[in-house]
Amino acid sequence: MRKPIAALALVLVLVLAGCGKLGAGAGTTTEPQSGDTTLVKIQQVATEQAQQPGATEDQVLALVAAASKIKTVPADLAVPVSAAIDDGPEAGWDGCLAEETASQVNDTCVYGDKDGAKTLVLYGDSHAGMWESALDVAGKRTNTKIVLLAKPACAVPTLHFWLETAQRQNTECDAWHDWATEKINSLKPDTLVLTSLFQGPRDFDKKDITEAQWSAGMRTTIKMVAPSGAKVVVLGDMPYLEQSAPECLAAHPDDVAACARKADEAIFAEHGAAEKATAKAAGAAYVGTTPWFCSDVCGPIVGDMVVYQNEYHITAAYSRYLSGVVAAAAGMA
Repeated sequence: MRKPIAALALVLVLVLAGCGKLGAGAGTTTEPQSGDTTLVKIQQVATEQAQQPGATEDQVLALVAAASKIKTVPADLAVPVSAAIDDGPEAGWDGCLAEETASQVNDTCVYGDKDGAKTLVLYGDSHAGMWESALDVAGKRTNTKIVLLAKPACAVPTLHFWLETAQRQNTECDAWHDWATEKINSLKPDTLVLTSLFQGPRDFDKKDITEAQWSAGMRTTIKMVAPSGAKVVVLGDMPYLEQSAPECLAAHPDDVAACARKADEAIFAEHGAAEKATAKAAGAAYVGTTPWFCSDVCGPIVGDMVVYQNEYHITAAYSRYLSGVVAAAAGMA
């Protein structure tokens, strides 16, 4: 059963995503930096990781299983807790997360191997933005061009959405859907990855969007991009914590478990099952992401990485770590 977020919390996360905080920093430093300097550092980290083999499914699952044994915040985290809230994707710095009033992005929102023989389009909302870090590394590793089409607060299904930050109808999202699907069809990518946050979406009348409506909207979107000829992969939603991981860990450095959440509460199993069935019926592949985050519990730290940037987005560090399993899920060579 979907559990609604408090209105203030939802507004906060959408504001953060919309203003680029989703991509603030890449865990390369704890000190504020200019955008240009940070972009260079993000690109350096991604290039270095692309030169190493990606973690396999078995390796990821083993690290996730061991996460429940982490009792205190490790001193040697890849990204310090103090910087994790700013550890987001390159897209948050370079203008490739479409602004609240925008209905398109420019043609420079390309990652991975920009001269790659194959093209993958990553389409969605701020969750597409957070997976950009993983696919950037995977693209560099597999000679694949990654085109990002991401607009926070505008999910993939062809539906009318209420804009929580401005408390009005999100008409720009409708225009974005039209532009993005036309863009996908013109690009004719080899692969199209669709992914969205699903937590408390409302329609133009401020009514909760049901699973049936979401599924219908997904079917419409997949049908609209059929002329592209792309292999379509629906990347399932992630489990959510109850509170922002960096803030919770800062308050409970000796009790990491206080910031975790039971898997059966964090996972929206009903939504995952419905989206999987919808994808299958529409001829698309579906990939569940839950095993990459949870065993019996979903912890805020896996290995030496803070997993969550807040409650609803993952850090760039953890996204990049998952580049191997994301690439396998997308069928990248």
